[in-house]
Amino acid sequence: AEALKAFERRLALLKDVPMLVNLEIDSKGIIFNLAQRGTLITEASGQVVFRQKDDAKMFFFLVSGVIGIHKLDAEALRKQRREDKIADPRAIAKFPTIWEHLQRTPGADVALANGEPLLHSDGRPVKFKASDPGSYFASDTDFGEQVAVLQAKAVLGETAFLQNATREATARCRTECQLIRLSREDFSASGMQGAMLKYITFDRYVIGCDCPHGFGRHVASYFRLQRYSHGETLLTEGTSPEATVFLVQQGTVELQRCFDSSEDPVRQFAGGVLSDSLSWSQQALPRFTRPVETLEEGGLFCSLATFPIVAYEPCTARVVSDDC
Repeated sequence: AEALKAFERRLALLKDVPMLVNLEIDSKGIIFNLAQRGTLITEASGQVVFRQKDDAKMFFFLVSGVIGIHKLDAEALRKQRREDKIADPRAIAKFPTIWEHLQRTPGADVALANGEPLLHSDGRPVKFKASDPGSYFASDTDFGEQVAVLQAKAVLGETAFLQNATREATARCRTECQLIRLSREDFSASGMQGAMLKYITFDRYVIGCDCPHGFGRHVASYFRLQRYSHGETLLTEGTSPEATVFLVQQGTVELQRCFDSSEDPVRQFAGGVLSDSLSWSQQALPRFTRPVETLEEGGLFCSLATFPIVAYEPCTARVVSDDC
């Protein structure tokens, strides 16, 4: 019964995260899967969720509270990491979180509320482990300038996690916070990774998408993820395809035009009709092309019919990477 109540609690909290509501449009059942696999944790004010340059091991949803994002300059960060190096990293797992320390140490909550450093009885600073395991901190640790603030219902540190990279900044609780945490294994099993990458790609490269996910349906939900192999053609010069918009998430697409004007399909169709274009594009004609533009991650292109313009395509869009 307790396990069921905990699951229902996680499910209710996740259903209130706008990004997940949008992801559910693409992939039904994602919220249910995340609720099954995630762990709801409570962290005290001052707790570090993850530190700058840490390996991204966990994925977090902030369901209540406020988190500050801090960044140290490169020189200060290098110095701090040298000084913070610990002989046996396995010892970090034995350090408490601030929340755990408050539960077991009488009077620590008063010190925290007064903004006083949390110390051992001999005056040494207490070392705490971060919520994403692997590093530690103390009350007097310098995290650098605060560069952003995250409110409840936010996704936390998703870029580094999805790219299997190190954290670009430190995330620290400004108030008591509740988070839902997932390991890399649980995140992958939830089926969320592909859908999430699509949304992040749009937020990063398409103007107007990098806004809070609380203003209705996200534009990425109207697009589907499609994989292509080397040599596949997405648009063909001289044809009149449907209105289609492409955003390159990974790989390379080359826009090409016919080199010889006698083979230019637009010239060939000058006296024809648009309905002929599909059958023509399927013929294996020996047309020589020259590259016009190369599009990589974040490249955005579309058919002319998207505008809408009734005209033949001026270029061929072809995959030139191994996969796209």
